[in-house]
Amino acid sequence: MRAGLSSTSRQCCTGRSFLRRHSLPRRVDHVNEQWPEFWNHLFGQNGYRALDLIRTQTWKNPDLKYWYRQNMFLFVLEDLIQTNPVFLEATRCPDDLMLVHRSVLHHQMGLRSILKQLPKSIWDAGSRRLKIIFK
Repeated sequence: MRAGLSSTSRQCCTGRSFLRRHSLPRRVDHVNEQWPEFWNHLFGQNGYRALDLIRTQTWKNPDLKYWYRQNMFLFVLEDLIQTNPVFLEATRCPDDLMLVHRSVLHHQMGLRSILKQLPKSIWDAGSRRLKIIFK
């Protein structure tokens, strides 16, 4: 069994490559929101590498929802990368895992999104403060 992976992630990692869609932090309607670097590190511990092949093809496609353009990565086992010219070429491209699509920023920085996140932010801040006070 691969170390450090949840049962869902282990199911993804049964093959030599898999497609992973994640949600960036600060989305109140998603679970386990993490930056792409987190997933790259987690799956990297198990021999997988994130290749940014999907976003290069979909980034400017207005027919796709912005979250698909932002959040799709192909994870491939290192040994498979060495045998596939397309994967090998992708490793030579800049590592833009932290690249954020402007539509994501517009969505997450808009007034509606900020107001939606406000109760959780207040709760989290209060919880942290209480932990400090009652240490």
